[in-house]
Amino acid sequence: MGNEKADQLAQALGIEQDMILTDTEYQCVMGVPPRDPAQEILYACFIDFTASKGNGIVVPFSSYGLNLNEQGNVLSLCAPHAPCLEANKVFLKLKDIADECGFANKLARFVSQTPVLKFIEEGGECQQTWAPSCIAEATCSDNGGQSNISCAPPK
Repeated sequence: MGNEKADQLAQALGIEQDMILTDTEYQCVMGVPPRDPAQEILYACFIDFTASKGNGIVVPFSSYGLNLNEQGNVLSLCAPHAPCLEANKVFLKLKDIADECGFANKLARFVSQTPVLKFIEEGGECQQTWAPSCIAEATCSDNGGQSNISCAPPK
């Protein structure tokens, strides 16, 4: 996306520069390995939402709302047990995390001055309406398009 377009999007959403987490605040939220369970979920989810390729190597899965799980299956970012769906539970603790990491003021402003609560409401409705999300298995070119569960390792 680039910084210029990211700044334009932030401005359109009502996010002001002083709401952005500092490197120290961000590191506090994300942690470093070994991360606690909440940090691990947030880290995996943020990769999916902030990188156009997510965890895909070639295909830009997260640009399409998709992810590649550890078994090699393509699934929705909100499929059962996907990091971003699991993150909903962690988001309930976000105020405590913000207090601990020193950005409670920024979080309060973000919640009150942006449409994030509307996004949360609509996202929750969507997740409930379409649950359980569909999981699709990737196919292998060397086995007649069957599931990757039986794919031969690359040569």
